[in-house]
Amino acid sequence: MNCPKCKYANPSNQAYCLLCYEVLMHSASKAFLHAERRRRREEQAEAAPAAESGFSTPPIHVIDDIHIPGVHWGRVMKRLWVAAHRQRVGISLGMASVLLIIGIVLYLSPDNHLRLYGCRLENRVASGDTPLYLIGSDTVFKIWSEKHGSVDTPLDEDKREETGTIVMEPPAGKTGPAALTIRSREWMISQESQQDAHLVPATHPSLASGRAVIDDEGRVTQRRSQSSTRVGRVMPFLLPQWPEGMSRRGRRWDEPVEWVEQFGDWKIYWKGQLHWTLLDYTKCFGDPCVELSYSADLIPHLWEAPDWAQKG
Repeated sequence: MNCPKCKYANPSNQAYCLLCYEVLMHSASKAFLHAERRRRREEQAEAAPAAESGFSTPPIHVIDDIHIPGVHWGRVMKRLWVAAHRQRVGISLGMASVLLIIGIVLYLSPDNHLRLYGCRLENRVASGDTPLYLIGSDTVFKIWSEKHGSVDTPLDEDKREETGTIVMEPPAGKTGPAALTIRSREWMISQESQQDAHLVPATHPSLASGRAVIDDEGRVTQRRSQSSTRVGRVMPFLLPQWPEGMSRRGRRWDEPVEWVEQFGDWKIYWKGQLHWTLLDYTKCFGDPCVELSYSADLIPHLWEAPDWAQKG
């Protein structure tokens, strides 16, 4: 039997070519036998894991002819554009209505209204109400000797921290201009040159009560602190003199101030101006409030000196 591939002459009934091993005779019985053995091996391999796990594995059917149609975005956008063009009047009215509603809500908001137009700043203390304020200040003072009208030799340097509470007491049941009493409840001093902080007695002259008069429009017309060096120093900041009219963000105004401050046995009289700036309207614990900043131009004058420093 000649090989159809290499033309080699093989003996008769040869199953494959002796030269190129090409299969010459296909036996149906052998092919069936091989197929049956393969089927049994596959069934045994599938049954072995199922027997170990205690359950049978269902047959898995693989679908390989799924067809997902593509989305023609060009057609979709064209249809949307045509529909929008047909309804352009309704869409325009709807968008205009939404913008108008948003604008009205923003315009009527109290916070935005304050930022846009501002308001009149007033000092108001209701009758029977006694607002309490926490005061804190840091002071660094240096002492030099003087020679021929100029600073000569440094003598002393110290830092003092003060914390206190101030209460405003309006007159009960009075209408019209109100005369407020400003007094201290407690005052604590901490100084670097001393080890411990100490309380200032409530009867100390530096904590004497001050008075302020507020007219019907909420403006401070008078502030008096007499010889109270501590209460008098904080009164311009607790009850500033507001400008007239509406105050918007960025408004600036000047206020003349004066007070007496004590450093040991020395008393200094400060006089000058505070330059106020309204930074913004904001909220403090849920209530509207105003954020301010200031710079000071002050000139010191010697108010009182110890006996040893008095000129002959």
